[in-house]
Amino acid sequence: MEFIREYRKGDFGDIVEICKLTAHPSIHPSADILPYIYAVPYVKLEPAHAFVLDAGSSDNASGRRVVGYIIGTPDTNTFVERYKREYLPTLPPAIANTTADTSAAVQADDGDGDELRRMFGRILLNPEDMLHSATSHFIPRYPAHLHIDILPEFQGKGFGGKLMGRFLHRVRARDGDGACGVHLGMRQDNVAAGRFYERWVDGGGSGGGGREDERTKKQEQDGEGREGEGDVGCGASKGDDASDHRGVW
Repeated sequence: MEFIREYRKGDFGDIVEICKLTAHPSIHPSADILPYIYAVPYVKLEPAHAFVLDAGSSDNASGRRVVGYIIGTPDTNTFVERYKREYLPTLPPAIANTTADTSAAVQADDGDGDELRRMFGRILLNPEDMLHSATSHFIPRYPAHLHIDILPEFQGKGFGGKLMGRFLHRVRARDGDGACGVHLGMRQDNVAAGRFYERWVDGGGSGGGGREDERTKKQEQDGEGREGEGDVGCGASKGDDASDHRGVW
């Protein structure tokens, strides 16, 4: 029987693979980079705020014990500083070299056509994008952020709400100084995911009431923001150029 539990180091490989498997089909050619943006830094820097959906055994269609997860941080500002100081220097050489080459290609505008890979290279190497500087009130109001992914065969069964509840409870309760709000990103055309997240706006959802009453949405105009955390009901997506960042409580 499936259940929610805290992340363990042995779950690392499954989380990396789920991050790639739940990517939007349009970006599968660049899927190898995605975990280094949307998964690995969180389990390395914020393991206490990571929870997984455990299938109880690997006897299922995916062949995996871990079939979903929620990860994030209660403090985006601090996370960005740690990302630069502690995470970027640890990138595997193959990824670091790829992104370095990608960054150089952007500067040279060599017209190689690999726009997605260049975009993800910029995202990986520029964590300041997480601060949404174009909207100065956004991070102070919603300082936490999250990513959630569940394999398709386990979606639509209520596990997304349970993962959200565990994560929100943890970031609120942190050392008596919990986050006052949390934000996430998603594809604008992911209507079913939008309906799911609406349940958490203004303190809704099974996670209980929040302290922030005003809903805020931030539209990314340049297509290079961090977006596309997997939804829990209709297929996950990452890295699309039509993104919507919203505060959910």
